[in-house]
Amino acid sequence: MNLSEAPLGSALCIDSVDGSGSVRLRLAELGLRPGESVVVSHRTAGGGRVVSVDHSRIALDRATLRGIKVAPIDDPVTDALAGTRPVVHGIS
Repeated sequence: MNLSEAPLGSALCIDSVDGSGSVRLRLAELGLRPGESVVVSHRTAGGGRVVSVDHSRIALDRATLRGIKVAPIDDPVTDALAGTRPVVHGIS
């Protein structure tokens, strides 16, 4: 799936980034590179999204989102940060 298809609040891992060399370089500078975890946090006007990566939020347009291939993450900590699973402290 690409990042434009991801539901809000979903925790994802970036598989690949398509686009010209300068686009891929700029996205990598922002932390959007293969292997990184992202959380889709908001929708923007025109079909864009705001994604959280590391401790930053980045707004991306729809065309850029379509070039970022992602896969779901099944990690309780990341899911909790995305708001999809409660955090329970002290319980293994």
